Amino acid sequence: MHFPVFREASLTEFDAEVGVVGVGTVGSMAMMELTRRGCSVLGFERYWGVPHDQSAYGGESRLYRSIPVLELGAGDVRIAADSYAAWRQLESATGHQLLVECGGLVIEPAGSAAIDRLLGLVSAGAIRAEQLSHEEMRVRYPQFVLYPEDRIVFDPRGGWLRPELAVAAAVRLSTARGAKVLTNTEVTGWDSDRTGVTVRTAGAEYRVRKLVVSPGGWATELLPGLKADAQRVVMAWYTPRTAEDAALFGPDRFPSFTRTHHGEFSFGGPTLEGSMVKISGAYSEVWGHSEKVDQLDRTVATADLAPGRRHLPQIVRGLDPTPARTGVWIESTSHDDTAIVGHWKDDERVIVATSFSGYGFKICPVIGSIVADLATSGTTPYDISHMSPGRFNRPM
Repeated sequence: MHFPVFREASLTEFDAEVGVVGVGTVGSMAMMELTRRGCSVLGFERYWGVPHDQSAYGGESRLYRSIPVLELGAGDVRIAADSYAAWRQLESATGHQLLVECGGLVIEPAGSAAIDRLLGLVSAGAIRAEQLSHEEMRVRYPQFVLYPEDRIVFDPRGGWLRPELAVAAAVRLSTARGAKVLTNTEVTGWDSDRTGVTVRTAGAEYRVRKLVVSPGGWATELLPGLKADAQRVVMAWYTPRTAEDAALFGPDRFPSFTRTHHGEFSFGGPTLEGSMVKISGAYSEVWGHSEKVDQLDRTVATADLAPGRRHLPQIVRGLDPTPARTGVWIESTSHDDTAIVGHWKDDERVIVATSFSGYGFKICPVIGSIVADLATSGTTPYDISHMSPGRFNRPM
């Protein structure tokens, strides 16, 4: 049965009910959910196909956790928790294994806002997680270097995601339901009016009833005034020193993790192919950021690797600190490190979902559902007030 939305004009005047700019992390999931609800969808992708290696979701693996760590809004607890079922539903619908469930650790110094919040949620029974002692860590996960100030929370549903495969699976499911994706098609702007939105590209114009804008690192170029930047993210892969060390870094022995040590944030997870372990950090002062993607260098310099080489032996034992593989991906980071999701400039026809600041992939199936809610009914049962695009204009 066709989803009963957008009835103010004949569909024959439009190329699709919903246009999606940026068929990546959120765009692919929004397309999947919109087509499930019976909407016709037209995707716009500036690169040669979906997936590709120019977007923030590249790099073969992304950390998954079902508990909120960097996410600080009240509604983030439910969004993070619901993401687990959403990933399992996508796996069931596509037949792909997308979530490697190896557990997830959060390691923070005592007194940090993140660990205090998590421990409070654990104590209240608000999240499915447990606090681990240092002795439990030494028995279960001897790879980690621990310090007296470290406090540890374990997420049993945490793990590692396969991002390119997930995006591909969502888009294939969408196109099987009738969605279309225009590749090598850069959107240059749009005009919204009483009945719909005209989307402009270099070679043509398209008419849709509603528009979803999820352009990743290109957000500030498409959304003037957005309080965000494009940022280089340098990923690095390290080899175990010995065969005995290698045995400790598979999904059966090594969980995904985030941790802060001496003010430096890092994340990583097990090897999925048996030879290299991906561990990276948040060294934006070295990596660089800009409002324009083309001003960011996609090559890896020696200076990009220095923080990781220095930091790695302080947090994990058994890995050679010289990376065997590196790469640069571009993500959008908001000025308050919180996602920007909602109607753009109070226009009910244009929904933005961008600037997830590094934590967006793990929750993207739920965000895709939220975007579909906004595109079809204008509201969502999830609390996304902290993600509102208009929050930067509110008086302090």
